[in-house]
Amino acid sequence: MYEESDSGNRHLPYGRDIDIIKTLSRVMNFSIIFMEPPKGERWGECTPNGSLTGMLGMVHRGEADMGATNLFMSITRVRHVDYTKPYDSELSCVLIQNEQPLPSWQGLAFPYQPWMWFSILVTLLVIGPVMYYLARASAKLGNEIKKFDSLSYCCYYVFGMHLNEPQDKIPRRIHTQVFIAFLWLYTMLITISYSTNLTAFLTVKKSPSGIETIAELPLSGMHVVGVDSYYQIMLESSPDPNLQAMANTYQIYDSQELYGKVLSGEAVYINNRGNMEYTILTKFTQRGSSPLRIMKECFASHPVAMALQDHSPLKKRIDQIISRLLYTGLVRKFFTEALRKAAASKEFLEDESDWQAVEFYPSQTNDGSGGKLVPMSLDHMQGLFFVATLGLSISVVVFAIEKLKV
Repeated sequence: MYEESDSGNRHLPYGRDIDIIKTLSRVMNFSIIFMEPPKGERWGECTPNGSLTGMLGMVHRGEADMGATNLFMSITRVRHVDYTKPYDSELSCVLIQNEQPLPSWQGLAFPYQPWMWFSILVTLLVIGPVMYYLARASAKLGNEIKKFDSLSYCCYYVFGMHLNEPQDKIPRRIHTQVFIAFLWLYTMLITISYSTNLTAFLTVKKSPSGIETIAELPLSGMHVVGVDSYYQIMLESSPDPNLQAMANTYQIYDSQELYGKVLSGEAVYINNRGNMEYTILTKFTQRGSSPLRIMKECFASHPVAMALQDHSPLKKRIDQIISRLLYTGLVRKFFTEALRKAAASKEFLEDESDWQAVEFYPSQTNDGSGGKLVPMSLDHMQGLFFVATLGLSISVVVFAIEKLKV
């Protein structure tokens, strides 16, 4: 990552690896000259003639003393460069389009799961008749309110209690009063738990469950994209048939085109988790929400280290310092500070493409609130009007049926 200096120089690097290099320079007393690999070569690859390109090639040929930029340790690379002690590890994860939020009118049902709603409905249908038969039994003993002799009244009575409405009629027999007392307790807990969660579900959009496992990806029809062939080689060599299936659809794109395909739902992007956390936070997050997410299941862990020249005399001392950084927790601190700094900066430079990925963000998520409290709008409350319209429609149908009977 890069920041702009006061003099207008926009190529001052920062990040976890840069902070580790700066710490090494203070402890070992050396000055730093940052160099970048040739454009487009990035970490570098081994060409068919055996030569190395990119950062690894520069270290291997002695053009640089060390290479540091989230470098994964691998068997193929260790043939050409030496590694320091690993100072972090990265999971290989999948970046995927975040599912579109569910319609706001469904928010009325979100506080409870379907089985909870089913249980409440069954209870509502059962309690009315139970109360009716209890009242009938009480009437035979005498001194019971006459209205409880009606099944429809008992059902409306119970329905009103579920809506937390006070009832003006109280049963006179003790066994019926006990039943109503516990029914009050039940309906009170139901209404309180529902109402306390309702506002949150009306104001915060909920996304449906989506793809979360590697096994689901080959069935989704989406192809896999990446910035180089590193992950393609890793997927092809995996014994997991699901990962091999992902390698069959693997395609290489530049950063700008790559994110466009993920946002459109055409593809998923494979990279390390740290890179994705940075990208989502700095490029694709507005008011705490993002059109992209990281799948729950990740499929590989990679040790992260620095590259050194073969048989470098620096390795022993650098390994000692890295061990101390790990024990003190400074490596993780460097990473989190870099993320905060990137999120607060106005410019984001990654690789050689200076582009604002926020243009891909769905426009409908921007309500202009600027992160402040949002008043309840018609969009939030549309479920209430849906209920009112549904009730009116049902009453009209019932009226038509009654009219036909007359």
